[in-house]
Amino acid sequence: MTIEYQGGIRRKILRLLLSRPLSELNAASVARELGVSESTMRRRLRAEGCSYQQLLDEVRRFRCDQLMRIPRVGGKWIAAELGFQQTNSFYRAFSSWTGIPWREYKRACAGIAQVQ
Repeated sequence: MTIEYQGGIRRKILRLLLSRPLSELNAASVARELGVSESTMRRRLRAEGCSYQQLLDEVRRFRCDQLMRIPRVGGKWIAAELGFQQTNSFYRAFSSWTGIPWREYKRACAGIAQVQ
């Protein structure tokens, strides 16, 4: 998976989200970093056809892809790394991204590890 940078504020937000731990960022802190109000940031994003939540989800999915390559990584740890307040929220997001529940994914990985 790759993240496409387009123009304007979207690009700046993506760079910021990719450069810092997501647990340290929220819409207000990102807007502050960019030197604009949160409402201005959201308005400019709307003008570019996206939202802060869409960008955050895109970066979370990208980072999740990277983190899942680490052997024996736990869902709770990944959830914290991706800035999810609750582990169950991560599990729901993972299922929507991949089409399979986290538990099934881990079971499949365990089976592959035993075969190798």
